Amino acid sequence: MKDIDKGIFKSLKKLKNISLEVGVFADARNNDSSPASYVADYAIANEFGTKDIPKRSFIRSTSKDEGKKWQNAMDRVVGSVIDGASESQVENELHQVGQTARKDIINKIDSNIKPENAESTKKRKGKLKTQTLVDTGALRQSIEARVKKNV
Repeated sequence: MKDIDKGIFKSLKKLKNISLEVGVFADARNNDSSPASYVADYAIANEFGTKDIPKRSFIRSTSKDEGKKWQNAMDRVVGSVIDGASESQVENELHQVGQTARKDIINKIDSNIKPENAESTKKRKGKLKTQTLVDTGALRQSIEARVKKNV
């Protein structure tokens, strides 16, 4: 193995203990304090569907649509690491990738994913009756990007 290869592998070890996660996390909560206020439960029900709620994928479908863009951004992060970026620079670049993914997921939520709302939902929602996945805004506000240092 060449010395340059050893240097690249040493640089890439910086990525071993850092990760980027984007989505709705288990601790995301609605504005009230009721036990049913966990937004993650609502997100899972809509992402995958239930007996009563149709599937309206907003995370997996966005990943499918935007995955190449996200991968290209991650490739640039790896390039920065190889070029000697500091840990804080890597964290900042990962944060930027996460914010891009977060924005893309929010745009998907705002796109009025089919199927349309049930009549009972339309009556309850009033002004926003035709907008799927948007009611109080809690789901949109709960989309987060987190850069984590793994120890």
